[in-house]
Amino acid sequence: MFINTTFASSYEAEALREELRFHIKTFLKRMIILQPLKGTNILLK
Repeated sequence: MFINTTFASSYEAEALREELRFHIKTFLKRMIILQPLKGTNILLK
């Protein structure tokens, strides 16, 4: 992926970042459901 200064690509980068954040949260929730460990919910804040 090329880093560009145009509005369109910065908007796309922001959208990708949001999507990635969503996937990471979902993954962490699954990990927590599968493996309940003390202090893991600190990661979800």
